[in-house]
Amino acid sequence: MGIYKLVALTGVPCVGKSTIANILAGYRDVEVVNLNRLIIEKFSIKSGGGVKTADMEALEKYVRNLKSEKTVILEGHLSHLLPVDIAIVLRCEPKLLYERLLLRYGVKGKRKIIENLEAEIIGVITCEARLRGVKTLEIDVSKRTPQQAAKLIIQILQGKDVNDCVNWLTEENIELLHSIREKLKDYKFGSDYT
Repeated sequence: MGIYKLVALTGVPCVGKSTIANILAGYRDVEVVNLNRLIIEKFSIKSGGGVKTADMEALEKYVRNLKSEKTVILEGHLSHLLPVDIAIVLRCEPKLLYERLLLRYGVKGKRKIIENLEAEIIGVITCEARLRGVKTLEIDVSKRTPQQAAKLIIQILQGKDVNDCVNWLTEENIELLHSIREKLKDYKFGSDYT
């Protein structure tokens, strides 16, 4: 299809990765790999306390040996940490993302909600990808349908540098984060972003 053979489709939870990946899977020159499913089926290891984590070393080896005539899109929030040609980071306006995260995790998931909102506001995934030296483009999905976002990704795969250059680190979004923390009162900071 284009100049990239291995593509990371990434972003924090609830930005629409899976929905958009399902649309992209309908293109004949694209193969989509659901990274979360792949990790669960083949590359999870038990760590302390019986918690399963991704065996990133084995996963990276697997990805390096992937062979396909199509453009392979690795869909998942860890995909930008793998040896890819380009990382496409889906970004979502924090107020909208909060609503989506709250629907997915509920109030009991306050830690995940806050951590993922923080990660989105400061652009953690974009920074991680760029620090690895991976060409990284962002698509703001806040006001786009999944179909519109998928079309932009196809344009990227064809060599166009479609890039929204998102910056959510504003006073308004910091205040939003503080107000959400207040709503979810007994939130305790954690060190593990998911």
